[in-house]
Amino acid sequence: MTFALLSDEQRAVTRAYGVEDAENGVSWPSIFVVGRDGKVAWRSVAQTYKVRTAPAQILQELDALPAASSSR
Repeated sequence: MTFALLSDEQRAVTRAYGVEDAENGVSWPSIFVVGRDGKVAWRSVAQTYKVRTAPAQILQELDALPAASSSR
């Protein structure tokens, strides 16, 4: 993979992002696209694992991110 994945065993990030299902001790199924600036550019949150965002939608949102600057 060319991107980082997060494991949030203590659910600290889950709480910070507002996707904790505290009653059941889990997180709602969520996808966050974070830009190079560290800001959430797009998110998808479902209240059940049965509802998932289509991969094509996720790819569309990733493609919409500004390109990285070529100057270093």
